[in-house]
Amino acid sequence: MQKGVIIIFSIVASLCCIIWNVEGTSMPLCPIDCNTVTNCPPIDECQCGTYKGFCGCCSYCYKCPGEACLPLAMNRCAPGTRCIKGPDVPGMLRINLPGICQTP
Repeated sequence: MQKGVIIIFSIVASLCCIIWNVEGTSMPLCPIDCNTVTNCPPIDECQCGTYKGFCGCCSYCYKCPGEACLPLAMNRCAPGTRCIKGPDVPGMLRINLPGICQTP
């Protein structure tokens, strides 16, 4: 009986982790109304320019060379630079870990 409870708990815990990861990496839902005042976060001066987000509604600041970046969080590096991660970061971890915007 106790072994069955442990197996069921393990299955439920695994499913919860899978669902949480899928939700965390899904594309954002776009608003029906592209009202930039109510739907977009305010942006201050952007030293390296701006870009439109996934929905084409809100503007976001490019990350400048030398700044930390995280593509999974939709941080974009300024044109001509890329989010580069250390060579010691293995395969799939490269997606989730931050890098630095640098000229390739």
